[in-house]
Formats: sequence, C-alpha cells, structure tokens
Amino acid sequence: MKQYNDEHLAILMLVTGNIFWGFNNVLTKLALSVTSPWCLLSMRFILALIILSIPVITGKERLHFHKKDPRSLILYVIIEPVYFIFESFAIKLTNATYTGGILALSPVTSTILAALLIREYPSRREAFFSLFPVAGILLRTLTGSRLGIVGPLGLVCLAGTCLSASGIRIFNRSAALTYSAYERTYAMMVSCAVYFTTRALQEVNYDLQAYAAPLKEPAFLLILFALVLLCSIASNLMGNWAAGKLSVVQYTSLSSVGTLFSLFAGVVFLHEPMTPVSFAGALLIIIGLRGISHSIQKRG
Repeated sequence: MKQYNDEHLAILMLVTGNIFWGFNNVLTKLALSVTSPWCLLSMRFILALIILSIPVITGKERLHFHKKDPRSLILYVIIEPVYFIFESFAIKLTNATYTGGILALSPVTSTILAALLIREYPSRREAFFSLFPVAGILLRTLTGSRLGIVGPLGLVCLAGTCLSASGIRIFNRSAALTYSAYERTYAMMVSCAVYFTTRALQEVNYDLQAYAAPLKEPAFLLILFALVLLCSIASNLMGNWAAGKLSVVQYTSLSSVGTLFSLFAGVVFLHEPMTPVSFAGALLIIIGLRGISHSIQKRG
C-alpha cells in the first residue's frame, strides 16, 4: 500500500513539474529574442544555483556527494548540458510547439535504453501505451514539415533533444538509488552553470558588459525568473523526486503532459499554428498518458 501511495504522489509531483516545464519552450523563445542561447542558459543556471545554495548555506539542506558512488551522477550531469544545447537551438530553428512535441518520442527511446542499460523492462500494457505519443509526434512532425516549420538542421536538433532527454531519464533513474532529489538537482545546476557560462563568455569575448546587457530589460528579467523558479528549480526537484519512485517508461510517458502544455502555450502565447492533424497528435499523447496512469493504478 505504501508503494502504491508513493507512486500516486510521484505521479502528482511529476505531472505538476511538467506543467511548469510546459512553459519552458515559450519562455525560452521569448528570451531568445533578447539574447543568445548560451547567455540565456548561463544566466538561468547561475541564478538557479544561487537560489538552491541558500538552503545549503543555512543548513536546511545537506549535500553528501563524497560518500557515494558517483558514476551514475556524473553521467547524468554530463548529459544535461547536451540536452539544453539541442533544446535551445531546436527552439530557435523551429518553434516552441514542435520542440515540445518531439519529446513525445521519449517513451520509446527511453524504454529501449532502459532495457539495454539498466535492465528495466515495461509491462506489455505500458509498452503498448508508450507508442501512442510516438504516433502523435509523427503526425505533428509531418504537419510541421509541410508548414515549413521543421527544416533539416532543425530536425537534427530535435532528434538530439529527444535522445539526450531519454539519456537523462536513464541516468537520473540510476542516480536516484543513491542520491536525493536535491543532490541530483544541485549537481545538475553546477554542471550546467559552469559549462554554459564558459560558452557564453567565449561568445562575447569575455566582455562582461555585453554578457550582462540583457539584464537591463525588465521583461527579460521577468522571463528569466520565471524560467529559473518554475522550469529549472520546481520542475527539476519534483521530477527528480518522482524519478526515484517510478520506472523509466512510466516517468517518461507521464512526462508527456509537458508536451501538451508546451503545445497549447505556443499556440496561445506565441500564436504558433495549430492544425487538425496537430490536434489529433495531442489527443494520442493524452491517450498514452491515461493508459500508463491506469496501468500503475491497476498494478497497485
């Protein structure tokens, strides 16, 4: 019964975190009109790291990295920057709606990687319903190509986004066996802050005034804080906690709720195109989410 309750709480945390994450692509698209992907990611993770360091400095949170096997955590924090690189350039080269939509392929790629790397196998029902988001994304990608939204380089970035997202979920699941959600989130913020700040400073030739120029824009500051508080901190803490309670296929399939919010946020706030075929793809994602959730309830 406790495992059943933990799984339901994990579902609630994961869905809530992905609702927050659903606005990531829209906010990123808006922020990229002011600065480059490198500078945005640098500022985003530096600010998130500062906020996460406050409980550590005050003693409310403790980090215990030195007493544990670091291999899975190292792989996790290495692949995180790779994901954000692909995601940011995918958004810039396509749009927020289709970048969010491509992540619906993650249930299948994550299931395959989980079986190969950590020998975690889904039930037949979970495997079946994880295919529904794939059908949805195929419909959406077809529509995007016809509308001229998705070009060759954009497709490469979208594919990289999907594959690296699957890798994150595999290594996050492994790291969850020995590291807390806070430790994993903190380590990821450090990794991303160091890498993206280095790239951002190289881009502006180490000119700090040029680097900080977007901070003079009030609208940019508002977007930056929303990205940090909702998409970086809240979403990651909730998702990392859920990663320790759910299987990879459950985690990845339920994360598709972020795709839906990304899709509708792009349509509503950025006026990106929505066709009947795209809407049908969204419905397939919903069916897949419902099927995975029902499978967990039935097993419980």
